[in-house]
Amino acid sequence: MTERLAGKVAIVTGGTSGIGHTIVEAFRRHGATVVFTGRNAERGAKVAQATGGIFVAADAADPDHAERVVVRALEIAPHIDILVNNAGGPGHRGGVEKTSAMHLNESIAVHLSAPMLMTARAAPCMRTAGSGSVINICSVAGKRVGAPYLAYSVAKAALLQLTRCAAVELGRHKIRVNSVSPGFIATAIHTSCLDVDPARAEMIAGAMARMFVSRQALSRTGGPEEVAEAALFLASEESRFITGTDIVVDGGMMWGQYGLV
Repeated sequence: MTERLAGKVAIVTGGTSGIGHTIVEAFRRHGATVVFTGRNAERGAKVAQATGGIFVAADAADPDHAERVVVRALEIAPHIDILVNNAGGPGHRGGVEKTSAMHLNESIAVHLSAPMLMTARAAPCMRTAGSGSVINICSVAGKRVGAPYLAYSVAKAALLQLTRCAAVELGRHKIRVNSVSPGFIATAIHTSCLDVDPARAEMIAGAMARMFVSRQALSRTGGPEEVAEAALFLASEESRFITGTDIVVDGGMMWGQYGLV
């Protein structure tokens, strides 16, 4: 297999589970040195052992996390080539009347402020190197309405705009900034916030999958590897003339299923 990221150094936030874990695996498989973050040290150690990545304990909600992560990456290599802002989760479930300022600020801190701070801290390293690729993991929830997680949807919509703004600003330094917007991807994140026993969580996950598949053009669930492949493309030289773009990986959820009106 061709190592598409040979010699590259990547930072992946939220790399201890789900999509982030799969991105760490994919980048390592293609030759990158990967520094990844997460809040759970035990999970981080297991992923590091399984993938060969380097774990840094960090909470995306902490404003100081960017400095700590980038400093650690620069201790390993003198350059940073790729940044994947992936850390996050659905957070509070509720609409306008049931979403407090605290709920909104929590989601913005993780899904908007954290990617901005990471990008701001990594950009000078990329500028010095003369190139770089920033990839923000967004969501179709930031493009369409109707999701019951208003704070999450609003923060992801803002992250899409941050992607475009940063692409225009950093392009003159040969730094590309793009995003990937997954739809329903089969990971544990959809039930991790539920206070139920594992058997019931599995049943709920199955029901959720069937519901989302019924709203897609492609009648199957997506896997985290399909998001990782999009991120790998944006991280590699294959996308060297692409910036400010969002790749939607949703099985056609954005457009619905034929025959449904």
